[in-house]
Amino acid sequence: MVMQGTDMKVAETPTEGLTTFRVPDAYENWLEAEKVKVHVEYYYPDIRDIEVGDWERKGGKGAVCHIDNRHMPNDLHVVEIRPGGKSEPEHHMYEISFYIVWGRGATSVWLDDKNKQTFEWKEG
Repeated sequence: MVMQGTDMKVAETPTEGLTTFRVPDAYENWLEAEKVKVHVEYYYPDIRDIEVGDWERKGGKGAVCHIDNRHMPNDLHVVEIRPGGKSEPEHHMYEISFYIVWGRGATSVWLDDKNKQTFEWKEG
């Protein structure tokens, strides 16, 4: 149907309901670029049961557990380091916490090569 006296077409009534229009944020784009397995839940009863996949940048297998809150990313990165293996270095702008679920090993942290500190860790 065309509006009288013009060549403008009148919009037709949609047959489908409205869809949500949402643009992925930078963090979501980063997760997609990481090609990591992402789990979205409100609760994770035991992270030892989380299904992991290859995570090249971390140097092994891993997954992201996203606690779905829509306001602020609140994620847990699960990383498996094989016996005798190592993970790749991480660079963070903000704070980060590590929880050792099982196993033992050593970690080095540094801001520059002169202030490198290494400590050992284990579960428990």
